[in-house]
Amino acid sequence: MEVPMTEVIAVRRLSWEGEPTREVVVSIGKPAEAPDGQGEFYCPIHTVGLGNDEILTAIFGVDGFQAIELALQFIGWRLADINSKNGGRLRWLDGELPKEWAQKEQ
Repeated sequence: MEVPMTEVIAVRRLSWEGEPTREVVVSIGKPAEAPDGQGEFYCPIHTVGLGNDEILTAIFGVDGFQAIELALQFIGWRLADINSKNGGRLRWLDGELPKEWAQKEQ
């Protein structure tokens, strides 16, 4: 189901090691009721900087709280996966590796 992006409530910016001006930007939208009218809620995630594409992903939950919770889990998993598949090059803007990822690599 296609859903619109909603008002942005949080943004995470990362860069690629060796390419500090090339950013990956992940934005989380405010949870909203799904347009199908079935009572579910969704939390939109907008990602830019992973190639030439902009990606809009919707994570669904039984209410807005669960949609946010699941969206945050999805983002953590997705960024860790992208980092792993790209030789561990994804970094905070200050050049540091997120501590959660550093712990997994040890």
